Amino acid sequence: MSNFRWGVGSKTKLSNAHYILQKLADKALEISKQDLKVICSFRNEHDQNKAFAEKKSKLKWPKSKHNCYPSEAIDVVPLPLDWNNIAPFEEMIECFEEAWELLDEDITQGWIMQVGADFSWRDYPHIQIVRKHKND
Repeated sequence: MSNFRWGVGSKTKLSNAHYILQKLADKALEISKQDLKVICSFRNEHDQNKAFAEKKSKLKWPKSKHNCYPSEAIDVVPLPLDWNNIAPFEEMIECFEEAWELLDEDITQGWIMQVGADFSWRDYPHIQIVRKHKND
């Protein structure tokens, strides 16, 4: 168990995320060997289109998992943050994958977790949940 705690900004952003992501992030931080910070959850239309224009997102409003409320995506970074060092991001992703496996199946039933590091454009901070079946 780590001694890390979410800062006020991270807590605020997590409060706008789906409860599964809240539980997942809390579990990941609990087992993490590095401090983490949530930098994004829900994005409104203006913020999403701005992120797209700045090439921080590949999707325009309302196509991103960040655009539903509560958000089905969060962006998390390891601290201290160094965008040029991928190793801490990879360690963080492993932590989230382990945390997903540790969550109670009653919480995760019907959902899968996806990480942006698996996307073709390698979005390392991005963690999202997706329904297993579109009709769920």
